[in-house]
Amino acid sequence: MLKTLLRVRMAALLAAFTGQSRKRKSQTKGKAAGYAILMLYCFCAFVFLFYASFSQLAAAFFPAGLGWLYFAMFAIMAFALMFIGSVFRPNRSCLRRRTTSCFCPCPCRLA
Repeated sequence: MLKTLLRVRMAALLAAFTGQSRKRKSQTKGKAAGYAILMLYCFCAFVFLFYASFSQLAAAFFPAGLGWLYFAMFAIMAFALMFIGSVFRPNRSCLRRRTTSCFCPCPCRLA
């Protein structure tokens, strides 16, 4: 089940980058390459951000014998990013179905 879900998500992501949609024009290769470069830049920026901040924390906490606090802060930061990323992401499959069988936090009807 997880393998199928990951395959569907990756296919949807690829379709979004290549413009394989029924309602809009297909995307050019230059635009897809631009998106890929932008995503690579964002990934590298996040890696550098976390490396710079947590390497400074490690240099301060480990000599003081507070290694557990370093790893606890790392876990809290990871959980916070996971929570923020999942809460504010719209659930398009729920909105596309137009049924009440999926979770909808608002009392309005999707008609």
